Amino acid sequence: MYRDENGYISILNIRTGDKKELISTSAGLSPVWSPDDSSIVFKELDDNFYVIDSEGLNKKILFSQKKERGYLAHDIESWSPDGKYVLFSLDPGDEQFSGGIIPRKYPKHLVMNIETKENIEIEEK
Repeated sequence: MYRDENGYISILNIRTGDKKELISTSAGLSPVWSPDDSSIVFKELDDNFYVIDSEGLNKKILFSQKKERGYLAHDIESWSPDGKYVLFSLDPGDEQFSGGIIPRKYPKHLVMNIETKENIEIEEK
């Protein structure tokens, strides 16, 4: 899986050279395959996180990146081994950047059930 020359999320069959666009928008970011390769979670520039199947179909919104509970959903961290849950990092959004890259540690995470959208917030101590 990669971003092609148009910025679309695509897959490339390295045996045949065939390319298939999975996310036909240049706004698709940070795609992560499920453990069984049946689904992909990604975010778009519209501040939402989505899940699609491995054919690029059945796009469903999981949740909005907009500030909830005082935190912004920042990134997709990983899937659970059984493919039922996804871990997202949450960003308090209050750190100021003054140029350069500042390493950040996200103190909270959100675990979401992909089917029911039920979620639990986890806070590091």
